Amino acid sequence: MSEIGAYGLKSSAQKNLNLRNYLALYMDQVQNYSTYFTCRLFRYTTWKIKGDFYNVNPQYEYTFLDNSQSIKNYKNAQISVLMRWAPNEKIIETFNRRVSIASNQPIFTFYFANGFKGFQNSMLNYKKIEASVEQTFYTKNFGNTHYRFEAGNISSNLPIGLLFTGEGNFVENYPYFIKDAFQTMRLYEFVSDQYAHLFLQHNFGSLLFKAKRFQPSFSIHQNMGWGNLKDTTAHLNREFITKDKIFIESGLQIDNILKFNYLDIGYLGFGGSVFYRYGAYAFPEFKDNIALKLSMTFSIK
Repeated sequence: MSEIGAYGLKSSAQKNLNLRNYLALYMDQVQNYSTYFTCRLFRYTTWKIKGDFYNVNPQYEYTFLDNSQSIKNYKNAQISVLMRWAPNEKIIETFNRRVSIASNQPIFTFYFANGFKGFQNSMLNYKKIEASVEQTFYTKNFGNTHYRFEAGNISSNLPIGLLFTGEGNFVENYPYFIKDAFQTMRLYEFVSDQYAHLFLQHNFGSLLFKAKRFQPSFSIHQNMGWGNLKDTTAHLNREFITKDKIFIESGLQIDNILKFNYLDIGYLGFGGSVFYRYGAYAFPEFKDNIALKLSMTFSIK
């Protein structure tokens, strides 16, 4: 089973433990045959080249129109390349795993996929491009700033499972903060074949007053997103909108309201945040624009 939209940069970002994986509601039943290899060319650049063949059966009510042909189940053949360049990144071994420690330099990621008709009756022909840049840097006496900018484009109409969606993580019964996602945006609220997102966070650090388990640090957030869908008539039996205006939200986060030693290997911190949605996609009711989130951090000091 695969969540709709869980391809490309989103797939690579969720290869490790990510709370967003547990929010999935709309799934495709996928029979996947794949082969891939990874390599490190030059010191700080990694590559993944992959070939996939999918048999896809959507597990939700949906029909895709392709040149007036109604399609529910489909086959897809794809070749993709994922490149990541992280200047001055260090790799360490811990708990029998390789963990990267990023520097304060920007990290660049590029993804390209080509789908083609014909192989084992594959039905889709397209090109998908995504790219991102992110960085965390420290300013003396001011704190840490983190940003992530990401953008993507698809050349042809595709079923909704292969489009860009799922960048929101608002679920009433699952109020957890997830980094580089829209905290007030509902799951699958928007669908796009072109998008651009910007996530900004600045952490001012700990206050002067703190105790053993009370070491609060304050962060502010500013998130913005744009998207477009060239042909909205190709998707039947699914409700969604396109964010062809700018989606905007702001937030205040307090981490380490409680902080505990964890097995003498680091510290777990618990906190919370509040986000507010405004602008073109604000809801009429004030309370619907508010998102309250819980957060958890881990640090070695």
